[in-house]
Amino acid sequence: MKSLLALTADRPTATDRSAPLSRYRELCLESGDRTDARTRILYADDDRCILRACQLMLDRAGYDVDTVADGAEAWGALQCIRYHLLITDNEMPHLSGVELIHKVREALIPVPIVLASASITSPDGLECDAVLPKPFTVRALLDTVRQVLHRVPMAPTRLRHRCCDRGQLQD
Repeated sequence: MKSLLALTADRPTATDRSAPLSRYRELCLESGDRTDARTRILYADDDRCILRACQLMLDRAGYDVDTVADGAEAWGALQCIRYHLLITDNEMPHLSGVELIHKVREALIPVPIVLASASITSPDGLECDAVLPKPFTVRALLDTVRQVLHRVPMAPTRLRHRCCDRGQLQD
């Protein structure tokens, strides 16, 4: 279980948007060498209590969970690391969940997305795979994750990452 929150202690200022990509470069190279079969989930939420609780529950259910504290950090991680699922809150600083979903879909990153939101209750009109209404139970979280992952074929664990040097990666 790896927490990306530790990497975000010194978050970039609003004027420095290039920092997230360089901060995840090391993780990019690491992720390209992954050989385990655990499902990798990225969870983005600005509430650290929710992040920690959900990380623990998903880890206990057998998932490998990385966490980030806002949409911009999630975008940086998605640029470098191949995830099987993205769970994102909607109301976050720097980049909302809906804005993050649009960026992911525009970039054609092949990841299913669950939007966890108190204000949005339906995926209609959104480009996400499911909406998890807040507040939610552990059972609702796990059921939603299982349903979305079973609907979408598992992606390969190796990926050519945009933010890494092309010469250091293998197909």
